[in-house]
Amino acid sequence: MKHFSPINLSCILFVATGFVLSAQQPVPLSAPLEANPRFDPSAQVLPPAKPAAPMRVTPPRTSSPNRLGSSDLGLQRPVAVKSRGFDYFIGFSTRTYYSSNPSLSQKNDPMELPAGIFQNNLHTGFRLGSYNWGQAAFSPYVGVSYTRLDHFGDKNIDIFDYSTLGLYSYGLVQFPSGWAIKSGISYYNDRESNNNERIYYEIFPNLSILKTFSLGKSVSLLDFSIGHHFTDSVAYSGLGFDDALDRFELSARWTISTYLGKLEISPHARISFLTYGKGNMRDRNDLLRELGLNLEYPFNKYISANLFVRYVSRLSKDGPASFDFNRFDGGGGASLNAKF
Repeated sequence: MKHFSPINLSCILFVATGFVLSAQQPVPLSAPLEANPRFDPSAQVLPPAKPAAPMRVTPPRTSSPNRLGSSDLGLQRPVAVKSRGFDYFIGFSTRTYYSSNPSLSQKNDPMELPAGIFQNNLHTGFRLGSYNWGQAAFSPYVGVSYTRLDHFGDKNIDIFDYSTLGLYSYGLVQFPSGWAIKSGISYYNDRESNNNERIYYEIFPNLSILKTFSLGKSVSLLDFSIGHHFTDSVAYSGLGFDDALDRFELSARWTISTYLGKLEISPHARISFLTYGKGNMRDRNDLLRELGLNLEYPFNKYISANLFVRYVSRLSKDGPASFDFNRFDGGGGASLNAKF
């Protein structure tokens, strides 16, 4: 999975602070609101094995051509599925990793503490058929995911344990040139793990333009996305700014996937611009930068293991305080995926 999720990453993605600002000083929260690693439904894009308009770049994974793509890096692997009818997919991923700054606090903040993270994700969904649109092929998707993150190694970080329930729906239009358009909407509901109280939710309509092409023996994916996060934050509601984290997002991502035997190697780079327009966050602007590398080894078409590293930083200006942060993550895990 994911998977800013992952990402998504899936994902994700995970870009926020663990603090809410009052008019005077920050108040610690039990979870970072904007930063929750989201399950990335982009990882579940499954082009037909025989699309109505054959794509120029459709290299299946030779080691396991029927395995569902589940990387939370968001790379849309062209794997073999039915060209007509319905597909059902389900997956579970687990990973344990080190994070230099799980609270996403600014430099020299007392909460800028390293810790370990145990992350589990369960996701399931449907591809509701494949349809001819002239020279293009259209497929709608719906799905649901559940992600839980538990921190260990420093008891001060335990307050950031949380879970996320996600619902998503999108439509994918693929063209024979390797271009694709994806439009959809996602809903996420975040709850604190200790008392199960809702701390944040968002609705995220978005539109992406994608281009898949070959780089030698590698497959490259460019993803340009635009969307708006409509949010409600319990922590900000006490300040009278329930929707202070509403934000417009414009992002670009480049992922390359290549193979060394059965091992898949996927570096990626992502940049995002976010602008806020409500409450005490009015006129705040963020620039997010991410670099990462994922290694995935499939044992068969259902089970795989992975290792990953990623670095994320944010430059923020015109907000009520500094929201700059740097974070490095590294670790590994395993995934179990199936489709019917």
